Amino acid sequence: TGPYLKLIEDVIQDLVPRYNLKLLVIGARKKYINEVDHELIPWNAKTEVEDLQKIDIGLYPLPNEEWVYGKSGLKAIQFMALGIPVIASAIGANYRVIDHGVNGFLAKNNNEWKNFIKILCNNHSKRKAMGKSAREKVMKKFSVKANRSIYLKVFDKTFKNIN
Repeated sequence: TGPYLKLIEDVIQDLVPRYNLKLLVIGARKKYINEVDHELIPWNAKTEVEDLQKIDIGLYPLPNEEWVYGKSGLKAIQFMALGIPVIASAIGANYRVIDHGVNGFLAKNNNEWKNFIKILCNNHSKRKAMGKSAREKVMKKFSVKANRSIYLKVFDKTFKNIN
């Protein structure tokens, strides 16, 4: 999803130097944002959680394309599970995953992206509170424990149909 950073390139180019931010991009094989120094971290299953924990604000830009409507919001859920507030494009499953203003923000345009990043950069306690709320939502709605009965019903139905 590295190329999706191009969707908010102007925002990143403006805010990274202004706020002295460090942009970490996990999994991309090349840099997609010009004129902004950022670190590429190769995706590695063994270090994925450790790598994600280096992030203070999760960015999840997506294009307005039909293919995106089938995405599950997994990146947002990953950030949120680690207590990281997320800013995501206001599209598709992100509406189901993120409670706008509670555990993250849903951005509709570059002005909103910029505003929401500024809010989280300028307010450490809000960032922490949103991160805590994000983790609580994941544990309540998206964890294995929260979905245990659904999984068991699927397994039960599947194995009854085999016999």
